[in-house]
Amino acid sequence: MLVREPRGRADDGATDVGRAMSQIRVLIADDDAAFRLLARRELGRDARFSVLQDAGDGAEAVSLATRERPDVVLMDVRMPVMDGVEATRRILEAHPNTAVIIVSSFADLDPATIGARAKIDKSEFNHRRVLEALGIDQAATLAKDAAAGPMSRQTRTMKIVVTGGSGRLGQYVIPELLQHGYRVVNADRAAGATGDVRSIRIDVTNFGDVVAALAGADAVIHLAAIANPLDDPEYRVFATNLQADWNVLEAAHVHGIPKLVMASSINAIGAVFSQAAVPPLYFPIDEDHPTRAEDAYSQSKWLGEELAKGFCRRRKVQIASMRFHGLWDHARQRAHHASPNSDPFGRPAMQFWGWLDRWDAARACRLAIERDWEGHKAFFLNAADTTLTIPTEEAIRRAYPGVPIRKPLAGFSAAIDTGHAERVLGWRPERSWREA
Repeated sequence: MLVREPRGRADDGATDVGRAMSQIRVLIADDDAAFRLLARRELGRDARFSVLQDAGDGAEAVSLATRERPDVVLMDVRMPVMDGVEATRRILEAHPNTAVIIVSSFADLDPATIGARAKIDKSEFNHRRVLEALGIDQAATLAKDAAAGPMSRQTRTMKIVVTGGSGRLGQYVIPELLQHGYRVVNADRAAGATGDVRSIRIDVTNFGDVVAALAGADAVIHLAAIANPLDDPEYRVFATNLQADWNVLEAAHVHGIPKLVMASSINAIGAVFSQAAVPPLYFPIDEDHPTRAEDAYSQSKWLGEELAKGFCRRRKVQIASMRFHGLWDHARQRAHHASPNSDPFGRPAMQFWGWLDRWDAARACRLAIERDWEGHKAFFLNAADTTLTIPTEEAIRRAYPGVPIRKPLAGFSAAIDTGHAERVLGWRPERSWREA
């Protein structure tokens, strides 16, 4: 089994079966979202597996394999855009040390004919079969489980309710939690889009629904909201988002839930939905910057954070307000890579040329549950680079002349400071659209 050290610590191919393993980095390629979720959950049962961003078709699998350089690819055969046979050929041609395991109910396919390591029938898939296919002794797994520390034991039993788990970020947060052994409940108006995870259909603006959904939870990740003021009247955006925030905070108070993660936004300080670009006081922008929120969505995010502070005055509780930015999936990153932006003006300037990968956002949510503090903290969560192809300081000088730059922003460095998230959560953005 070829297992590579973390990126940057070893050269390609400089691994062998006998070397001590760190983690087995796995890419899942399957057009069935429910199966991808199941596979993540199964691999999460063994701490030696680290599941990367998954792929919904063969072409995306090839792209991700090139970028992420996984040790193992779990490959479906029948997929759109490019099938698994051709994707396997291309991956192995570029990275011959990758172990491709076919996971399919295609009875007649001999994996050796396409260079794959083994084949697992989908009806029999579990993490033990993957270990067998890789020739890894499972006794080590049992020993590792027996020696698990307090945090490992806690994550195996901790129940987390995710509101809005069927949404564009929830579909990333839930697999992230499952991979790390948490029990997850999806509480969503459109519950049911997350495979075998328990789902509860609720209306987050109905207090009774929220109280019922949060019963027995050890933590809550609240993502359900109207995501912008463009598709709904502003009064509905404001009323829905604030009522949902209050309901979750109050229900958590009733149940005594000690940890909450609340979906806030870069717009909590006023940004892209303002009537015109408003120059910030300084760059890079950080959590000390005052709000300039003027539209209903931005006001709802700013006041949602104020609600959280108020509930922290009631009791000892830990609340994280996550100021997400953009939330791009891999397809959006590839599209931007194919047609990048060099114009610093307009809407990109109003959102300070920022964006965030959804898997990076999901990891931040998990870390906000695993870290400990008391009270409310807000975190800017943003990619390490801008969306632009011109240097950041040049963009600032052109779009916001006269605004001071407090510390150097070399190259395409983000104009939003995520240092607070790094210090408190141990989080750093890992993905860039430039590598998509």
